[in-house]
Amino acid sequence: CTHGEGTEKEHAHAYGMINHGWHTLISANNIVAEWAGMSVGLEEGGLYTEVETNKILATHAIYGRSVRLLAEACILRGNVITSTSRNARLIEIENGLCVVSGNILGQFRPEGDFISGCGIYCIKEGIEPNIITENIIRFIPDCGILYLPENAIIEKNHIQPQYSTTAKIAGKENRKGIEQLDAGRIHSITV
Repeated sequence: CTHGEGTEKEHAHAYGMINHGWHTLISANNIVAEWAGMSVGLEEGGLYTEVETNKILATHAIYGRSVRLLAEACILRGNVITSTSRNARLIEIENGLCVVSGNILGQFRPEGDFISGCGIYCIKEGIEPNIITENIIRFIPDCGILYLPENAIIEKNHIQPQYSTTAKIAGKENRKGIEQLDAGRIHSITV
């Protein structure tokens, strides 16, 4: 896209890769979406897909979704997943029975330039549980992992909070976190 500052929500959306094919293997790629109102690095909508050893980022955007897992029964393993979005969700899980393991996640912006950010976001109701394990999550302003307890089995993740107020792992009891990360709050920044 052509919106270099990533400050206006209304500008075009950019996608690095969209996959809705079943049984796909996505490996050893640099997948980038940038310069947009909303950037999505990888939109994964194909059942039984394995995404492994990629660098995936959503950058220069007012809000970025580095990876969106829309299909169930996917594996997201061993990737570097980053964003320079002001409102980032590095991994957004919309379905169940997925395995998210061994990834390194980080939201990179100058201190104080964040508006919101979450490492792994999994609060859709009525989905089967996912396994979220052994991920490293760094530089996240709001929450490392925000999830509904029935949505995920969470083990052995290492989370380095950005601020003293950053929640490492939070559930639906964290109303403030859920409200802060609500996409409806995101507005364009006037420059």
